[in-house]
Amino acid sequence: MFNHLIPIRYRRKLLSICFLVVIGLLGSIYFPLTNPLLLEEKFIYPNEEITFNNSLSYLITPPELFNNITTIQQENSTDSIINSIYKSLSNPKIVNSNSRFTNHFINSKIDFNKDIDYIKSYLEFRQSKHLYDPIITLSVYLNYLNTQYSENSVKIPFSWEDWVDLSYLNEFLDDGKSLTCKQFVDKYKYEIDFEWNDSTPSSSLVDKTNCLDTMDYIITNEGKHRSKKLLPGFNFQKKLDKVSTFMGKAYNAKSYLLSYAPKPDFIYFLTDNGKYFRAETKQSSSMLRNGLLKNFLTSESYNGFNPIEQLSKLDKFYEIENENSFKLKLNSNNDYQIDIPDENFDVDFITKFKELLNKDDTLLKDNELNFKNSLKISLEINPDKIGKYFDEVNIITQHEYKGHKVRENGHHYDARFFSGFISEMPASEISIHNPISILNQSSSEIESTATPENIKNSILSHLSHLLFTVTFNDGLFLIPAHGTLLSWYFNSMSFPWDEDADVQMPIGDLAEFCLRYNNSMIVENPKYGTAKGFVDCATVITHREKGIGNNNIDARVIDVDSGMYIDITGLSVSEDTMDREDLKKLDNWISNELKIDYHNLEESRQREIELEKADREREEKAKAEKDRIQKEKEVKEKEEKEKEEKEKQKAEQEKNNNDNEENKPQRRSLEKTTLNLHKEHRIFNCRNRHFYSYDQLSPLRLTLYEGAPTFVAANDSALRSQLEIEYAPDALNNTEYESYHFSKALRAWLHAYDFLHAELSLGLNPKPNDKFEDVLQEKNIHASEIFPTYLKNHTEVFYELVKESLYDITSEDILYTHEYLSNEEDLFYNQSEVIDYLSESEINYKTQSKPFINLLEEVYHNRELTHAHEMEMMFYDDQWNLTDPNINDFVDLIDDDSQKTLGDWMLEDHAPPRIPLYDYIHFSEQEFKPVKNQESN
Repeated sequence: MFNHLIPIRYRRKLLSICFLVVIGLLGSIYFPLTNPLLLEEKFIYPNEEITFNNSLSYLITPPELFNNITTIQQENSTDSIINSIYKSLSNPKIVNSNSRFTNHFINSKIDFNKDIDYIKSYLEFRQSKHLYDPIITLSVYLNYLNTQYSENSVKIPFSWEDWVDLSYLNEFLDDGKSLTCKQFVDKYKYEIDFEWNDSTPSSSLVDKTNCLDTMDYIITNEGKHRSKKLLPGFNFQKKLDKVSTFMGKAYNAKSYLLSYAPKPDFIYFLTDNGKYFRAETKQSSSMLRNGLLKNFLTSESYNGFNPIEQLSKLDKFYEIENENSFKLKLNSNNDYQIDIPDENFDVDFITKFKELLNKDDTLLKDNELNFKNSLKISLEINPDKIGKYFDEVNIITQHEYKGHKVRENGHHYDARFFSGFISEMPASEISIHNPISILNQSSSEIESTATPENIKNSILSHLSHLLFTVTFNDGLFLIPAHGTLLSWYFNSMSFPWDEDADVQMPIGDLAEFCLRYNNSMIVENPKYGTAKGFVDCATVITHREKGIGNNNIDARVIDVDSGMYIDITGLSVSEDTMDREDLKKLDNWISNELKIDYHNLEESRQREIELEKADREREEKAKAEKDRIQKEKEVKEKEEKEKEEKEKQKAEQEKNNNDNEENKPQRRSLEKTTLNLHKEHRIFNCRNRHFYSYDQLSPLRLTLYEGAPTFVAANDSALRSQLEIEYAPDALNNTEYESYHFSKALRAWLHAYDFLHAELSLGLNPKPNDKFEDVLQEKNIHASEIFPTYLKNHTEVFYELVKESLYDITSEDILYTHEYLSNEEDLFYNQSEVIDYLSESEINYKTQSKPFINLLEEVYHNRELTHAHEMEMMFYDDQWNLTDPNINDFVDLIDDDSQKTLGDWMLEDHAPPRIPLYDYIHFSEQEFKPVKNQESN
């Protein structure tokens, strides 16, 4: 009867309450008995003997860390510490308690009252120098767009000065600091192969140097939009193909953006639920010179800069929601799955875009005209003469910077938006900086605690989130591929060592994507950050074979702030023939009929090769015989009239031609046969010869990558086969890669150097024959070298890993008290006295090594996404074992009382798991504090 009267969800709640009451009663008896023992043994325990100066310390510190190592070894395990961490991180009080524990963009606005000094400094600085603040730019442009909508127009002025950080050029703007084109080339070691004298006018060599001195540039059509005092002296029309130092390449890129880079056709401002506002652009001067900023500052509504607020004011009538959005098509009725139509992989471009190709150019929008011209070039160009479309950064080999060899080669940066090697930050003067730091800098370098890995992770996370959000909500199929798909398999986020991302699109979807977005800039929803992606599609979309391999990439979405990018490759039927190795890889995914057809095709190919060889031999023999006969005739008929000789020769030539045509074998077109086979058996490939069967790709199921909705193959065997074919079966279970180890319990990649530091802190040397200080210098240590020591001492090492992460977050806080004062200064329980003591002691807490990856931050930002990923993988893939059954992450995505499913949750908006780049740079540069030099006694 009880079961019938009370719904199941209430029965569960009642049982839970009863269970908690029993536990509470037992705890009331047990705790008084155990607590005195803890106090008697002088274990430091929360709320008893320590005052928390930073409330975050109390919230996130696992109680186990207040026990000593011996207690941890005897009574606890890694599991218990991790469970405590997850439980602590689920505390809602953590949100906004620290800049590192927030899921939204913190520095998203500039307050009129609080930040008045900064606003004044910004306005004054930009009169004579370059400075980029994305919050100001977004606020001004969105406000102007609102004005345009009210005037029934959607065309806004555009200048790259407002959208990229050109402050690198400021060092050339002071008196006597500007460089001519010749001086720039000499200083940054550009390799040139022509004579260039100091007296040679830049205009006479512009076809070779692509550079104009300011005096020559300012009189051009492009120069009329620029302020002469903001020009560095050299003005590049495009990137230089010759190699240089990486600083020379960065200055070249910034000069190009300032002086000649064409405007984007459109700017897409992303909003909530996959919607966006689209604005067409017109070339203009900066917002300081064209009146946009002045009009904004003098408007009645001005109260500071807040792009989120400005976005909310835009008329929803102009907000675009694509009717083909997958969000509108996927639900529990179709199991959140969808098939890719066959025709998406096979496009007749002339037929599909017939109307566009025939339409008058004057009636087309910029994006339509650009796509039409690109399509015409692709259709007309000889495949053998297709040059490389995309340009990366090429630098001098063995290039040194500040006494060391640079660690990057430029292959993962677009040359136009290059902002310096991230691995050289923050030591380099070529760096991504917070505008406040630029205003306040006292030298060419700005101190920062930023790490290259965190910068790259932030950029790729937000750029991926942006791209997947756009395509998914536009109803365009785009799926993770290659290393990106493998990273998704582990925890639905990019690998921490990734330098780019790879995605694939059926060729029909790719064509639509390029038509809509090519040469456009997509701006991230300001709730999440300030990422901007520039879309660039190659002009050879109709050619689907590898050719000479110059253009394996069909399109790129480029991070405007750094030049990092996501590669997009198209999947289609093609004339590329699979070799035996390709057929072997797809053995379980292709039919016997296709194998037979390919066998027959191979035999036919061999026969044709033999026939062609025989044809050549016969033709050469016939030609030789013909020449012999002709010579004999010329001798015998030498005295005949010229006219008669010509007639006889002509008749003989015609006879020979007819004979040859009759004897020639009928040849079949192998390429056409291959294409037909691929169409019939639904075999698709990209231009880099990655082949797939249709069943490996479709149907697709909903998933998340970097917090954005996307698709992967619904069939677990199909999904695994894509990865196992490209990598190896053990790649799906290999939890070590170079300097990284994947923690199943935390669902995160941790760095070997952090394990090493923890081991050495415990007196455990993974290299017994080496000194501690020598081992500590090995920044590139491999995970396999330190992991055996961790396995033998996993609880103690993990204890140290957590402690280091806590140090990094709370700095002058509780764990320093425990570490340094518990035995020698028992009276110092007042936190302020502790801090004073530490700052004056020989042990300076500010020298504490920062962890390579702060596992508490990592887990906090990832936990919802990794929890959802675990739920879906446990359902779809019974071989997936990248989890720990002893860990309870305390994440509750779906309320028991709700009818919402995991799929419903995935279709909701989610922030990228990584901190926005602007926030991270801001905190890193504000966080830096020089270590106080200790005076020797």
